[in-house]
Amino acid sequence: MSAWRRNAQTQFPQHAGQLERWSLIDWSVELRRELVEAVARSDDTGLRRVFGYLTWCWSQRHTDEQFVHFVADVLRPVLRRSEDRADLFARLDGRTFAAMGEIFRSVCGEEQASEFEQEFHLQRRASG
Repeated sequence: MSAWRRNAQTQFPQHAGQLERWSLIDWSVELRRELVEAVARSDDTGLRRVFGYLTWCWSQRHTDEQFVHFVADVLRPVLRRSEDRADLFARLDGRTFAAMGEIFRSVCGEEQASEFEQEFHLQRRASG
């Protein structure tokens, strides 16, 4: 069994059976749905689980470039919409946001990642 599948089954046991059949592309579609739903529900546990898995995938990018594309495919829809981004940033703690910084730079480019960082910190100051 592939490492991505084994890790996904551990992090998302509710999908263990489907993960036996899904390709990595199928899994990216489902994980993107998980992320969107976790953001919409303000589900901190769900977000931690998704970001934990994405962080693991990102750590595998030197072994297999498909993980770069996987992470980008999962994140882009949420990062493109300012409302979703605001909801997401409201749920992330500073440590998780910092850990995702390299991923944001790779997925969206340096300029947009800097804008995300400014949004994150402005939102923190406004709420806190």
